[in-house]
Amino acid sequence: MKRDISIYMARMRDKIIHSYFGVDLEIVWLTITEDVPEIKPLIERVYEEIIE
Repeated sequence: MKRDISIYMARMRDKIIHSYFGVDLEIVWLTITEDVPEIKPLIERVYEEIIE
C-alpha cells in the first residue's frame, strides 16, 4: 500500500526541527531541489484551500 506523502513530509520536518539523529544537509538540499518542485502543485492547492 502506498503511503500518503504527508507522512513523509511530517517525518522530515520533525527530523529537521528537532535534529533527530542529526540532519543530513545533502538530503535536505536534494529534497528542496528535486522533491519540492514535484509536489509544488499539491502545496499550492492546499494553500489556496486554507486561505479561502
